[in-house]
This record gives sequence, structure tokens and C-alpha cells, in this order.
Amino acid sequence: MTWRDNIQGILAAAFSSLWLLPMAASAQDRFTVLPAAPPPQDCSYWAGLQIPSTVCKRHAPMTHETRRHNFDSADFSWYCNSIGNLEFDFFNSSTRTVRTIIIEGATSGTRLTANVDVSPGQSEYVYVTSSGGFCAKERSARLYFNYQIAIGGECLTWYSTLELQSMRETCRAIQTEQQQRSIIYNNCFIEKSRGAEMTAINSIRMVCREISENPSMLQRWRWGP
Repeated sequence: MTWRDNIQGILAAAFSSLWLLPMAASAQDRFTVLPAAPPPQDCSYWAGLQIPSTVCKRHAPMTHETRRHNFDSADFSWYCNSIGNLEFDFFNSSTRTVRTIIIEGATSGTRLTANVDVSPGQSEYVYVTSSGGFCAKERSARLYFNYQIAIGGECLTWYSTLELQSMRETCRAIQTEQQQRSIIYNNCFIEKSRGAEMTAINSIRMVCREISENPSMLQRWRWGP
């Protein structure tokens, strides 16, 4: 059995047993709020986890809804120049950065869209070179932009403290095994490559890698930490 088999066995045992533990963390355990937890296999995260922490196990489905922000008439003005092209300026009175602005004629409903980049509290001048007859049709207009908000996504189930402790200790054991494997490989390579021909280096690497993946007791004693 190789070290990979050992790790897979440890992970399978630890993570399958998690579902038998309490599902929700108590209120006093929720100190650090994490919006989304990495997968259980990401030991770089779990091994260093501070406990108590709040980590979400399962989120509700999340969707996105498009909403519209209408500007007050006092926040923008528009006019048509001498060659029939539309010009307008507006003040971003919203709390969002505007990326795409839409002006819509109140008479025919003609819409013109312009790409902008206007932060909250900033003003912008827009010149529309292709107005599509907007000026000939409209006498009044509305100005707005669309934005998306996330709906749902709240946490339905929290990891318990016992679950977090189990995952942390499992990952720490895996990291220790990986460190020992690296030490065995390095020491093996240093010893076997001493005085060896360059043509033999790749073979030595392969041999030492195989040893590090499934070392005997003697090899652990000889090259291990």
C-alpha cells in the first residue's frame, strides 16, 4: 500500500464520518464568518484553520435578478445638436458605478445605449454619434441603468466544531506525511547521486521517488527525519 492509498483512506474515513456529527455550529462557536469554504481536499486551508470558526457547509441556491435604477429628471439633461445627434450629461446619484447608461424616449420608446464608467457622485458627458432618429421622434426622455443583485445563497448548514477539528487534524496528518516523504526523497537523492554520472541522475530520481512513496522501515530510518 502506497502513501497515496493511506491518504485516500484517511480522507475517506474522516469525511464520511463527518456526516454523522452534529450539522450546526452553536452561536458561541461563530467568531470568524467565512462566506464560502474551500473543498475538504484543500488541506492548505483546513490544516491552518483557527477554531472556533464559522464555516458554511451548504448554501442555498443563488440566482441573480436584474433591477433598474431610474435617474431623476434633475440629474440629467439632453439635447440634439445641429446635425441631429444626441448629447446628454448626467450626475450619478446612485450608490453604484454605472457601466452602461440607457436613454429611452418617452414617446416611441426608442432606446440608445452608451458605455460609460461613472462612479457614484460623479458626472459624465455622453455624445451619441448614431442616434437612430431619436431627436426627430422624442420630446422627453428617461435615463436609467440596469444592475444585478444576488438572490439567495444564504448558509443552510454550518460545520460543527467537532467536524472542523476532525478535518483540521486529518489534513495536518497528511501534511506531516508529505513532509516526511519529501525529506526521504531528498536524502535518498543526495546519497545516491554523490559521485554518480550525469546519465544516471534521472534513474536515481525515479528510484528515490518510488522509495519515498512507499518506504520500508529501514529506508525511513536511513533517510527519514
